[in-house]
Amino acid sequence: MYKFPHITCLDQVRAAIEGRDEFFVAERDWGYVVNYMVNLIDSFPTPNTKDPELNEKYKIRRECRGIKFGLDGNIIARPYSKFFNLGERSETFPEVIDWDRKFIILDKLDGSMVHPILMDNVVVLCTKMGITDVVAPAQDFAEKKGHKAIFYMDFCHDLMKSGMTPIFEWCSRKQRIVVDYPNDMLVLTAVRKMVTGEYKTYDQMEALATPYRVPLVKCWSGTFDGINDFVEKAQILEGEEGYVFRFNSGEMFKSKNAWYVQLHKTKELLQFEKDVWALILANQHDDAKAFMEQDDKDRIDAFAEDLYAAIDVTVDRLKWIVIAAKDNLNDSKKRFAIEVVNDHGPKVERGLLFKIWDDNDPRDVVHSHIRSHLGSGPKLEEVRCLADGILWEDY
Repeated sequence: MYKFPHITCLDQVRAAIEGRDEFFVAERDWGYVVNYMVNLIDSFPTPNTKDPELNEKYKIRRECRGIKFGLDGNIIARPYSKFFNLGERSETFPEVIDWDRKFIILDKLDGSMVHPILMDNVVVLCTKMGITDVVAPAQDFAEKKGHKAIFYMDFCHDLMKSGMTPIFEWCSRKQRIVVDYPNDMLVLTAVRKMVTGEYKTYDQMEALATPYRVPLVKCWSGTFDGINDFVEKAQILEGEEGYVFRFNSGEMFKSKNAWYVQLHKTKELLQFEKDVWALILANQHDDAKAFMEQDDKDRIDAFAEDLYAAIDVTVDRLKWIVIAAKDNLNDSKKRFAIEVVNDHGPKVERGLLFKIWDDNDPRDVVHSHIRSHLGSGPKLEEVRCLADGILWEDY
């Protein structure tokens, strides 16, 4: 049975991700967020080596999906651990999973994962990256529902004071992804103990949520003739994103409906380089891999790793140009424009330098600019230099 790692402080996580550039620690005015940018081939190794310390490190990496710590370094929220699609990797092939253990099947809602933290004893909702624009409508919804006998704020406060993190899915037509939800919903999908990482069972979640009238994700209770048959049938359903298989141990696997992202067309998708870049930079290639042949899986893994590495080189280079300029030019933006930007080589980078000068995150600046140029082949050519000229056809 999988045992989640005990995590109490940020230092444990820093040690587990040391030397892994795909992971990052983002500082906020209230604390720290640990997340990852891309799932490389060896970002989340299976923790089954003969070295217990290495296994623990691998397990902690799987927690780096929005885990949060206060300014003192102590844990304050533990949202979902990393889990994978059925068939995405060897450890998640349906035939190697022990289906004799007790498990449930939950709807995989098509919204945004949100969870609370306590700031000065006040409940504040967060996404994986912290307090963002995405979560503002969910916060407003949760606070107003307190007047309609759904006590989200009290529920969150009481659970966090007991050392638990409630995890919700925010579904709204105003922030629609694919599935259309006519009515706004804030649905409880999981409850975790912050330190041990233990997931509460569905029955335990229901017992915790019922007194506060907090709605729970639907639990599928149908029958099926084997897991492969269920997955095959589920993939053709419409109007739902998919399903999550959750064992009592807390282990989870997901299966997305094929219609949801039309991943059955991945062969066609991989023919157009702009679509490959878009898939990778939207962090969706892991989902797509579940529907690919092994050669295509290996190909996109290799390209994704090199693409991110090449972009990171550009990010670091531009960041240090700005740092050096601020130091040498006494923070004069006018001198920066005249003495640095005007003489800078690639024209595409000039606007990016100004944005970084204005204290925008260098990684976000470069990634956003590239993503905005993936609508056509010619537009991609304008930003290819930001990834050192990398070509999909070379893989």
